[in-house]
Amino acid sequence: MSRRLVLKLLVCVFALTVAARQTTARAIPVALQAPVTNQTPAPVPEAVAACLGCHEDTAMEMTFEDGSTMSLFVDVKHFEGSVHVSQLTCTDCHGAHDVANPHAKRAMVARSCAACHGDVYAEYARSVHGRAREEEDNQDVPACSDCHTHHQIQQPGTTRFRLGSPETCIRCHGDETLMATYGISTNVAQTYLADFHGVTASLSRNLSDDKQQIVVTCNVCHGVHNIASPRLLGPGVMKATVSQACNTCHQDAAPTFPVAWLSHYPPSPRNAPMVWAVESFYRFFIPFAIIGLILNISLHVLQDVGRPIGEDTGYEC
Repeated sequence: MSRRLVLKLLVCVFALTVAARQTTARAIPVALQAPVTNQTPAPVPEAVAACLGCHEDTAMEMTFEDGSTMSLFVDVKHFEGSVHVSQLTCTDCHGAHDVANPHAKRAMVARSCAACHGDVYAEYARSVHGRAREEEDNQDVPACSDCHTHHQIQQPGTTRFRLGSPETCIRCHGDETLMATYGISTNVAQTYLADFHGVTASLSRNLSDDKQQIVVTCNVCHGVHNIASPRLLGPGVMKATVSQACNTCHQDAAPTFPVAWLSHYPPSPRNAPMVWAVESFYRFFIPFAIIGLILNISLHVLQDVGRPIGEDTGYEC
C-alpha cells in the first residue's frame, strides 16, 4: 500500500475520532445514570420493618376520588442504603395516626426534615426555592426530598453525591415546559453537560468511588441550600462568585480566567461570535472532509482491483 494512501487513511480516522467526540459531548446526558454502589446495607430498625410488612408489597396502592392511583410500595433496598437507616423511623416523617399523603402538600416534607435539620431548613427558606415555596406556596420548586430523595438518602458529603448533583438540577432545569413558565432557559443544563467539567462529572459517576474525580458542579457556583436568583444578584456578583469557584482549583490563574468561560450561553453571532464561526466551520468541514476522503480512498481501491500483483501502480512505496 502506498504512503499516500496510508496517510489518507490516518487522516480519515482522525476526522472520524473528532466527529465522534463532538457527538459524545452533545449526547452526554445519557451518561447520567444511577451509579452502582458497593456499600454494605445496614439492617432496618424493627419499627421500620413493621411498616414494611405491608408497604413492601409491590401491588399496594391508593386510589383517589378522581380515579388516579399512587403506589405505596417502599423498596427495602433503598432504605437499607439510607444514611438515616439506623436513626429515622417511618413515623418521624409520615406521622403515626395522622399519616397524610406526602404528595398532597410537598412542603410537609421540608418541614419534616426541619424537625432535625433546623439550621439547614432556615437557610433553604431564604433561598430562591424556599421563598417561593413558603411565601407563594409554589409546588414547582424543589423541597428536601427532590434533591435528597425519600427513603434512599445518601451522605451528602461524598464525591458520589456531589457528582450526581447536576442530574438533580437538570430534572427541573432541563424541563422545557416547566422552565418556560418562569422564563428560564434550559441551556443551563445543555451547556454544562457539553463543557469539560460536565463531561468529566458525567463519566466519573460510573467509576468506582476511589477513581471518581471532584469537578465543578452546579452547587459550586450557585450554592446548595442558599441558592439565590442570578437575576437578583446581578452580573457583578455572579462574576465574583464564579471567579472564587475557579480559584478553588486554578489558584495561579489570571483574574481574567473566568472570562474564557462561555457561561450558560451557547456560541452565537452575538455571544462569542469567533467561537460560533469556528464551530460552524467545523460542522461543515468535518463531514465534507470525511466524505471526500472516503470517496478518494474508494476510487484508489477500485482502481487497484484486478491489477496483477507486482505491477507498477505509479506510486512511491
